Amino acid sequence: MKKILLPAASIALASAAVLAPPAAASSTQTLRVSVDGRYCPEFGVYGISHINVNGTGDLRADQNFIWNTQTAETPIGSVPPEGALANITVTYHCNVQVLWWHEAGSAQQATGTRWVNGSGWQPSYTLVPAAAAGNGATAGR
Repeated sequence: MKKILLPAASIALASAAVLAPPAAASSTQTLRVSVDGRYCPEFGVYGISHINVNGTGDLRADQNFIWNTQTAETPIGSVPPEGALANITVTYHCNVQVLWWHEAGSAQQATGTRWVNGSGWQPSYTLVPAAAAGNGATAGR
């Protein structure tokens, strides 16, 4: 009897291991973010210099840009297959007038929470000041 149970148990364990669904793998997705001109109403946005993203699990991104970048693309690592909310902090600079030309002003930050798809197409987001969004929270397009 012991000889019959041992092979049967081995077959049951082996088939359970083969039939178990694979663990869903996270992915890296590219997010495009810009800052609405209403953050810099006087002379407009000079550009984005940094993006930091964190969210569910290990979802993350941290990237510097040339300061005159208007729409920043950043890869976000560890996005779960079902997608996740991402907390985005964008460091940007407004144009400031110096005599008859414009230069980058001091660093400022805009924040927002956006959905990152687990795969496929990703929308581009524009962070908008809360007053312009009309709901007390930073909105995006």
